[in-house]
Amino acid sequence: MELTVKLFGEHEEILRTITNVALVKCGAIVTLTKDIHGVFEMPEILKKFSPRLFLRCEERGGGRTASGKAQIICGLSGKPLNPFHVFSNSRREFFAEKAHAIFSVPESVAMISFYRGSKNLNIRNFSLRMVHTRRYVIHESKIWSGKIEDFPVELGKYSNAVAAAVAKASCYHCREPHYIAVKE
Repeated sequence: MELTVKLFGEHEEILRTITNVALVKCGAIVTLTKDIHGVFEMPEILKKFSPRLFLRCEERGGGRTASGKAQIICGLSGKPLNPFHVFSNSRREFFAEKAHAIFSVPESVAMISFYRGSKNLNIRNFSLRMVHTRRYVIHESKIWSGKIEDFPVELGKYSNAVAAAVAKASCYHCREPHYIAVKE
């Protein structure tokens, strides 16, 4: 998981001074670097542009003959999110276990991880926290962890995301996202 800053409009000054910038429609995305302690620091130059911070996370995974794993991203309510990028099957030859959808989420997100061989299921919350001026961490907390057959009823809001994780981990050489919001 990465921490990114979204800037709206054109900013040639940033393009000249920061190397980890991607130009996107209507602006730029800067990927912040983190130190060995997992702390991300926003460069001083970005402060004057009223930046918005986002967690960048991926749906990934797929099945193999006797195993498989999946990583599903959803909101804290368990609902699917809108990805900002979905990888096309025609772009890469080998998709299994690679990123299938990329999300840019403000503040917090839930991640469901499932391992088909062991039947282990993990539900975690990732949230953005400021630790000092211009310094941030991505805080991880466990919502639930255990065997799929022991999944508690009281966490039913995640049941669709969990079902998608199980399906993705069983999807032989998976090449597409399994849990994304569909634009109408």
